[in-house]
Amino acid sequence: MGIDGNSRDLFSRIIYGSRLSLQIGVSTVTFAILLGGLLGAMAGFVGGWLDDVIMRSLDVFDGFSKPAAGDCDCFSTRPRVNQCFVGDRDC
Repeated sequence: MGIDGNSRDLFSRIIYGSRLSLQIGVSTVTFAILLGGLLGAMAGFVGGWLDDVIMRSLDVFDGFSKPAAGDCDCFSTRPRVNQCFVGDRDC
């Protein structure tokens, strides 16, 4: 990347400026891995009704994210007739 007009290294300045973003990203991924591992281990080892409760609650969360992502995709781009149908990803 080189240096700026004051002979300062640009790459190190970019890394220093992105500390907060990197911390947020790493902590979010770490939290997701720990929570997912804990829920998966509980569902796998205990099984039975606890497995059913965990899996159905995750199915509910999974069901909310897909229609919202489809709406954002449909409304953020140039509208086409076949784009807004559910399951149609041939845009």
